[in-house]
Amino acid sequence: EIPLRLVGSEMCIETDSIVLATAKRARQLIAGEEAYVNAKGKKPLSIAVEEISKGFVTIEPETTDENEGQTE
Repeated sequence: EIPLRLVGSEMCIETDSIVLATAKRARQLIAGEEAYVNAKGKKPLSIAVEEISKGFVTIEPETTDENEGQTE
């Protein structure tokens, strides 16, 4: 169960982040990465949802640092 503590546009951003992270993890599983939960008989998206809900996979915000990746 995903707690929806935010309201308005903030909740939409949170929901979008969850959807994108779940889809990304499902693609990783399809590509051959090992599942952190019992995957027997489950589809990749179901596995990804379970991994996120149980805390095996976390959702972290993208960095917005303009200097990231730049060398001096």
